[in-house]
Amino acid sequence: MPTRMWRKGFASIGLLGLLGWAAPLYARDGETMSIEALIKVARTAVIREMTVPPAGRLSLTFTPPDSRLRLAPCAGAPQAELARPPAAGGPVSVRLTCEHPTPWRIYLQGQAEITAPVLVAKSDLPRGILLNASHFEHEERVLHTLPGG
Repeated sequence: MPTRMWRKGFASIGLLGLLGWAAPLYARDGETMSIEALIKVARTAVIREMTVPPAGRLSLTFTPPDSRLRLAPCAGAPQAELARPPAAGGPVSVRLTCEHPTPWRIYLQGQAEITAPVLVAKSDLPRGILLNASHFEHEERVLHTLPGG
């Protein structure tokens, strides 16, 4: 009998500890980080890390986190870190973290597209042809969708 009570005691303490640990992840009294603020911090991190050609444009879209998520406000701006900045655009993953007053971490997924003018052939070019400017033209293209080669 004493062992059963002993186990119940540990189970109760463990459950309370788990609830106490999880509770700070959710804001109290209606104070939460806005989704717009999180996306703005992630957008700034991507813009800072990616290199865009002089005549190019960077377009960013992020998938918003689950609307049921309630993150506690951060004492300052959340820290943002890009997992692996894509060279020419493509999928991006940004880790946002807050240390004070309540630690939390979330990953935002997005898509970066760099559109820039590129030189393309006007038509198929046969082998051995002497190339000149009349064979090429400039077109706006999304860089990460260009075929290699």
